[in-house]
Amino acid sequence: MEVQFEYSQNKFIQFELHDINFIVGPNSKRKKQLLRTISLVKKRKSLSTLEQNYYNNDGININCDDVAVNGRNTNFIVISSADDMINEFVSSKDSLLSSFLNSIKDDFDVQREITKLNDNLIRLENIIQNKINELDDKNRLNLELNLLDYESILKKQLSISYYPNEVNDILFPVEFMPIESISNLFFKILNQKLLEKDTPYWIFIDNPSQLFSSNDALNKFIIDLRQITFKHELLKVFIFLDDFPDFQMNSYDIEKTVYIGDFTEQFPEFDIMKRSVELHYPTEYNLSDEDLINGFYRAINYVGKDIQNIYLSKKDMILFSVLQELL
Repeated sequence: MEVQFEYSQNKFIQFELHDINFIVGPNSKRKKQLLRTISLVKKRKSLSTLEQNYYNNDGININCDDVAVNGRNTNFIVISSADDMINEFVSSKDSLLSSFLNSIKDDFDVQREITKLNDNLIRLENIIQNKINELDDKNRLNLELNLLDYESILKKQLSISYYPNEVNDILFPVEFMPIESISNLFFKILNQKLLEKDTPYWIFIDNPSQLFSSNDALNKFIIDLRQITFKHELLKVFIFLDDFPDFQMNSYDIEKTVYIGDFTEQFPEFDIMKRSVELHYPTEYNLSDEDLINGFYRAINYVGKDIQNIYLSKKDMILFSVLQELL
């Protein structure tokens, strides 16, 4: 599948879509433009006059194999900070938790309990009416209690908090929850939503290394992310990298990597890229596959930059020079 993202008026980033897509390269401005565009699409509202000047009168165009992709047929999640992840667990309209809660509206157990609540409301209504009738000998005053439905309960009765530890002795606002504590629940709810097979989810993650306080938590997050994308064709992930990723990359990631500099370029399969590097290597090629992959991701965000602002080891500088020539 080929995807096209409009990031400003009639300007597109286009590449072959994979389960996970890595967006690299020195053009941070264009990457930020793309993330901002996705955030606007996620809001599902009409563009202002000024926004139309920036994009088009026909709105923001995102296409996948010439089929329009928008906030009505695709769920977008944009994670640029830990707060963005946590916001998926508040009661706002478009959060992942709200989507899950809405999806269980017709669950048998849920509706059974609402019926019980309404039966009790009717009994309470009768008690109150009888109390009024004792004062009103003409019985002219009639009182009614509004029956409950699931939507009104979520809207008026719901509050969300969390226990910071397993003792469960004190509650904190969910906004204070560490991202390490919430990521496991994030994937479980996301998996549940994807099993419903209603609409796709596209997740955009900006520099995930900045989200977590430890590499162990980051690597667990990436492992879980890889596993869930492997299970669900409806899930597509876009990871933006401005620096070397502090998580394990593999040879299959090379063809899923899109370079954004003064131009956009998607890399071929690992074996093809490796052969090209070997042919252009200025000395005897002696890199292991792991060395090549790690060196590639250390160097790629410098390709196209002023060489005076590059800080790489000698071995990585050689690879940088080769990539500079290949691109």
